Amino acid sequence: MHFEYKVVNTDFRIGSCKLVAIPEDYKKKLEKEEAFSEKLAVFYDKRDDFLMLVEDNPMYEYYKAILPAYMSLRKETRYELHNDPDTTWKHLLMIIEGVLRYRKEYVLSEQKTKSEVDDKIEVALKK
Repeated sequence: MHFEYKVVNTDFRIGSCKLVAIPEDYKKKLEKEEAFSEKLAVFYDKRDDFLMLVEDNPMYEYYKAILPAYMSLRKETRYELHNDPDTTWKHLLMIIEGVLRYRKEYVLSEQKTKSEVDDKIEVALKK
């Protein structure tokens, strides 16, 4: 999957795109998992290692503000929020935690070097 996106945050590799920019093959994958809809808020682009926010989602600005703050918390604090019964965005937290676990276990794939990832970020920032 490769597509055009904006870099929202380089430290946590958060990007954003319009719903129509998501490649058809990835939309089909999400539809098969019953995860694609007009309400899609966030997904993970494994190839570029970016957590992607969907700009068309009405909560986009809110998520754009809270994701870096949440991702910067200590693991223990994140789990406290995640397990709080009053948390209304548990599904979003599950996705973020999955991305953080994936990144911890597979920091960079064998095909990508840190400089390749940094180069992709730099190119996306120039757009």
